[in-house]
Amino acid sequence: MAVADDHRVIRDGIAALLRGYQGFEYAGEASSGTELAGLVERAEPDVLVTDLSMPGSPGMEFLRGLREKRPEMFIVVLTMHATLLAMQEAFEAGAHAFVAKDDSFEDFIKILRRVCAGEKCVRSRTLEELGESERAPQLTAREREVLELMTRGFSSKEIGSRLGISQRTVEIHRGNLFQKFKVTKVTELVALGLASGVVPMTPATLRDHLSGL
Repeated sequence: MAVADDHRVIRDGIAALLRGYQGFEYAGEASSGTELAGLVERAEPDVLVTDLSMPGSPGMEFLRGLREKRPEMFIVVLTMHATLLAMQEAFEAGAHAFVAKDDSFEDFIKILRRVCAGEKCVRSRTLEELGESERAPQLTAREREVLELMTRGFSSKEIGSRLGISQRTVEIHRGNLFQKFKVTKVTELVALGLASGVVPMTPATLRDHLSGL
């Protein structure tokens, strides 16, 4: 496992704590995007724990690049920016887990083990609680269907065709969804829909949404 963070205390802390757990071998560390790219190429870690706010690491685009270079590598995003939108963007970019830096180390280890077991879209307890705090508004069955298809990247015309309703009716449902969730952007609507559980957060759902962007 490799760790990338521009704060030495984070890197040293994770390395020291992992020595007390079986099943994890420390493969190296990086403090910038440039160092991380070299580390991934040189050490070929099975698991990468990384912050995305490092020098030379332009966020989600950098993460997508890592996924393209080493698609078999499990990526765990460790961040202090624990927001629903950041979580959604990280999963879309190819992350397997999203962990807040104020989570406990015990929770962090549990997430690592789940990721190594093949699970995807794993959220930390902090993000689970954040999602639960965003209470889902009452939606009709049709609004739920429209929201799920929006999440998968379908246009209003395509949604209408799939559901057997007019494009105008779809637009009305979209307007109701924006109003009920109190947002104005599709990305915000999708993030809240996923976090609140209205739309199931699955790799397929996120993959379809990404391909539709």
